[in-house]
Amino acid sequence: MRRCIHISIQKSKIKKEDKNLFERVKDNLGNFIKKGDKILVGVSGGPDSTLLLYILNGVKKEYNLKLYVAHFNHKLRGKASEKDAAFVAKLADNYGLDFIKGESDTRDVAETKRGGLEKVAREERYVFFIKTAISFGINKIALAHNKDDNIETVIHRFIKGSGAQGLSGIPAIRKICEGEFGIKSLPSDIYIIRPLINEYKSSILDYFKKEGMKYRIDASNYENVYDRNKIRHILVPLIEKKFNSNFKENISNLAVLMGIENDYLQRESEKEARKIVKIEEEGRVSINVKVLKRLHPAIRLRVIRAAMQMIFESKRKITFVLIRNIDNVISGRKSINLPEDIKYRVENDRMIFERIEEAKEEISRITIEKITGVDVYKFGGKKIKFSVVKNEENSI
Repeated sequence: MRRCIHISIQKSKIKKEDKNLFERVKDNLGNFIKKGDKILVGVSGGPDSTLLLYILNGVKKEYNLKLYVAHFNHKLRGKASEKDAAFVAKLADNYGLDFIKGESDTRDVAETKRGGLEKVAREERYVFFIKTAISFGINKIALAHNKDDNIETVIHRFIKGSGAQGLSGIPAIRKICEGEFGIKSLPSDIYIIRPLINEYKSSILDYFKKEGMKYRIDASNYENVYDRNKIRHILVPLIEKKFNSNFKENISNLAVLMGIENDYLQRESEKEARKIVKIEEEGRVSINVKVLKRLHPAIRLRVIRAAMQMIFESKRKITFVLIRNIDNVISGRKSINLPEDIKYRVENDRMIFERIEEAKEEISRITIEKITGVDVYKFGGKKIKFSVVKNEENSI
């Protein structure tokens, strides 16, 4: 079972008043980078990523780093998006670094996929970063998430109903796993690192003001349209004012605690999963239910999740409700229908989960009288979608 590594870096013991932001981050960089690293720095042009690039470029010779600057233009803000890209390109040129640009009409992609704009934008960005890293033989992708980003993420996940892993927040370091974002294979290990994860946004902005450095402002960050902006501008200030002025620091501490506990539980559950979960063949996974029943619920539920991750194509369907229902089946309390045409049965103390493919129809020809926009036809065990598109010059 391949394990994705998530590491939370504890706060530096150096007090904030003793050193400025640049020195604090620089002193802590040894937790994130090694000499000779090839690092792709994701730069939007905002203060966080601009500072991250500035710091990494400042230690480039000391660590013998090979730096690349990557920018993804989502084309969500018209000319402002183009100016962001131009700003980052100029930054890279000033530092004498390679600049790689990606772009997409993200709003159109989100409408086509019928997914949330924030989620689709994030997926596009990460796919671009990872594919670029693969192309250039890069081993680390540096992103500029800060402490406020982490706090907002924990709150957002709490609202959505996440468990210990979600409440751990954004990992300071994590290894990219094969299969993530649809990327099936990785030629070598690639890590995402976040050297600014322990710095508040206010500290970053104060540093820019003091140093007179320039950066781009994304006006959409101040619009209370997206969930994250509502948490940042409405929810957090309200709680700080009405309930607890130290709320953000408490949430940050919670994330650290959840990260420690989640790491332990994950390690223990993986040990058990290796003993009792078996991939019998493609599309078939079994669990030794006799041993599973004896495990503590905290471990048992995670072992069930690990088994489901081996057979489900969509990891989003592996919800807490699904895992709890499977646990009830194992305890003999109920039966359930599983998604994705997956069936289960119990044989000789083993619960077997198997993907049942639909029988293929013998069809030599299909005739479609008329296509009316977007039509989906099912035959031969497959779904085929037909749609009418405008025939433009030079189109395929």
